[in-house]
Amino acid sequence: MNPQLSLVIPCYNEVANISLLVKRIAEVGHDYNFELILVDNGSNDGTGDEIRRAIATYPFIVPVSVQKNVGYGHGIITGLAAARGEVLAWTHADLQTDPQDVFIAFDTFTMAGPKTVVKGKRSGRYFLDWIFTVAMSAVASLTLQRRLSDINAQPKLFGRDFYKLMKNPPHDFSLDLYWMYLAKQNGYAIIEVPVRFGKRIHGISKSASTLGAKVKTSKRTMRYIFDLRKSVFHKSRHPLLLAKTYFPRHEENRMAHEGDVVHAREVFFKNKPSNLIFLLRQRYAWMNDFINEGDMVIEVGAGAGFSSEFIKKGNLVVTDIVKHPWIDKAADALAMPFDDALVDVVIASHMIHHVATPIHFFKEMHRILKPGGRLIIQDVNTALAMRMVLHIMRHEGYSYDVDVFGERTIANDPADAWSANCAIPYLLFRDSREFNKHIPYFQIVKNRLVDFLIIPLSGGVIAKTKTIQLPFWMLHIILLLDRACIFLMPSVCALGRNVVLKKI
Repeated sequence: MNPQLSLVIPCYNEVANISLLVKRIAEVGHDYNFELILVDNGSNDGTGDEIRRAIATYPFIVPVSVQKNVGYGHGIITGLAAARGEVLAWTHADLQTDPQDVFIAFDTFTMAGPKTVVKGKRSGRYFLDWIFTVAMSAVASLTLQRRLSDINAQPKLFGRDFYKLMKNPPHDFSLDLYWMYLAKQNGYAIIEVPVRFGKRIHGISKSASTLGAKVKTSKRTMRYIFDLRKSVFHKSRHPLLLAKTYFPRHEENRMAHEGDVVHAREVFFKNKPSNLIFLLRQRYAWMNDFINEGDMVIEVGAGAGFSSEFIKKGNLVVTDIVKHPWIDKAADALAMPFDDALVDVVIASHMIHHVATPIHFFKEMHRILKPGGRLIIQDVNTALAMRMVLHIMRHEGYSYDVDVFGERTIANDPADAWSANCAIPYLLFRDSREFNKHIPYFQIVKNRLVDFLIIPLSGGVIAKTKTIQLPFWMLHIILLLDRACIFLMPSVCALGRNVVLKKI
């Protein structure tokens, strides 16, 4: 008869703990139908021999051997492959959590409803360990947009229905994160049982014995968090939070002077607001690296025409669909009044998310650009923080339910120059393979996420809201903070995107 519960414990150089471990499991598990799968995970201290000696006394042991240590996760995965029970679990061999917790988790699981998994929730830890756990949980939760807490707490317990979902698990300490995210992603309820986290009796932890080991493990986990995020967001065009289509009416806008480019120029040149100058410098100055002296440079959808203050190379022609004194030429970005293959560089700053049919825009830019010409784009990115700001300020909206590559797609209201779908840049550039498939006549030269706090601090480029002007030295510090936040949590913090396309 198969056991009800299969408990997998990976053992790497745990020779001194084996006898204590199996004795304790025998004491607390005598009323349960279970098997104990002890995985000698490539040990070199006699752990395998100690496991084999224990079998004579404890027949519930199932020995599994891994010749070479590949990682913590690999040992668990190997053990799970040998399991016969309908309920599966794993925990650590170090006795820092009591094996009795596994059976408490089993009882909790059997009384729970379908689509449930169970894990521990630790108490009694050192303050530094707790800080590391809180920090990693916060980064994982924000980056993956799922609430993930005390990720590495033991035990982990689940049914075979969940095990079948574990198609591509990591082979290191990221397995616990993978397990928890997989449960959240597939709608499983996660029940936490309290566990007391004690000191190791024998041996040292391979992942947390020193500050250096903690940092090393954390770095590996961070890499896996980012890899997991990439795989998740490449599969779906929709983010996990605030993904529902949202378009506020113009009269709901909580910012003042929407679309008033005349007022925007008056404020800029009269008041010289440091925050806005700093933002616009970041928005335009990098473009000079992709412009040569003597280039014919066209800006489309220039609005207030601030580019001329920051673009220092090439011969800039500022265009917009509405003619103002600072606009060199009135022009519709979908029907430009320029000959074929005439222009060296086109600049599109915060205008693509206003375009009604994005694919027609790219075709028109391709027409007017010379071979090898550059299309330089700076636009919004609908990270979680941006979606929150849009909901709060009701300035513009977004929808992920548009085919930005479709010939007949209407992504914005063609009759409203200030109609905006802020998700367009994300949908266009989130996956370079998808972009290249639909727009093969441009090569992506640069695609970088930028801007976080400097955007709300600016008080707005055209539409305005209140802000506090800061000195440039402080804004430079905030810029460094922005870059760190974007590096750690791009799907949360990156409010802008810089893109350069080269005509093929």
